[in-house]
Amino acid sequence: MSSKKTMSKNEFLDLYKATFQLPTQWGELDLGGHINNVVYMRYFESGRVAYLQKIVENKTFDFTPVGPVLASIEVRYKVPLFFPDTITVGTRVTEMDEYSLIMEAAIWSEQHARITTEAKARLVFYDFRTKQKAPIPQEVVAGIAALDGIEQKIQS
Repeated sequence: MSSKKTMSKNEFLDLYKATFQLPTQWGELDLGGHINNVVYMRYFESGRVAYLQKIVENKTFDFTPVGPVLASIEVRYKVPLFFPDTITVGTRVTEMDEYSLIMEAAIWSEQHARITTEAKARLVFYDFRTKQKAPIPQEVVAGIAALDGIEQKIQS
């Protein structure tokens, strides 16, 4: 996850090459008046999907026989989000081995003009037919290498 230094929106966009923007919704508020913590998991899930869609852009790739499943996620809440706000969710891959990858994500708030929340997730690629972990498909490996410059580490 990012360092303590405050970054600009341009630095955020340079760091996270897969992003999408959306408004917070009134229905996402909890009794405390801020965005409910469960909603952040949806934001980060949508970020992971947006990342995978970006790396296979203009290609036909099917994630149904072999695809990623979330193995773990760690979230750091720095500043609460409220309604109304417009947020940008950014996602990147920081590590990749034969079967899994580490994705880092952050939420940029226009209202706060800073990162409000960070996440670090481990995704394992899974063969839904055999019900076992599976190697990351080469099209995905190539897309990650092209977007984030991350090379796959293969255990021998």
